[in-house]
Amino acid sequence: MTRRNRKECECCGVEEDLHLRSSNSIYDIESKTIRLEMAYLCTECKELTEKQITDNGWKNYETWNVALHISNDPTIHIAAVWANDYTEFCEIMRHDFGYTETPDQVAYNDTNLDIRALSELIEETKADNEED
Repeated sequence: MTRRNRKECECCGVEEDLHLRSSNSIYDIESKTIRLEMAYLCTECKELTEKQITDNGWKNYETWNVALHISNDPTIHIAAVWANDYTEFCEIMRHDFGYTETPDQVAYNDTNLDIRALSELIEETKADNEED
């Protein structure tokens, strides 16, 4: 039995063949670079994480992923501040930045997206920026 693909779950410590959780891009202020944060999770923790995503109020993974990047990725956040709604955000991302998907390869026009919720996030992002 080969153990080279087995790793320890970063959540619970179980050792098994693990799933690479979707990466998050994190902006490092000091070095002015974006780094990727990745984690290896066992099947049980991966399923729990996916359940927590929907329990956090987002309709599905795709909506959560887009919202995550709007809130945390500096370039994507700027596009959200410039936009009036999610449709305009998509246009800005495509025309001004040349992006049609998140760094995790979720398309900005994915049919599973909750456009209403993302438009509300855009409005909140815009309002928060105006307060600063």
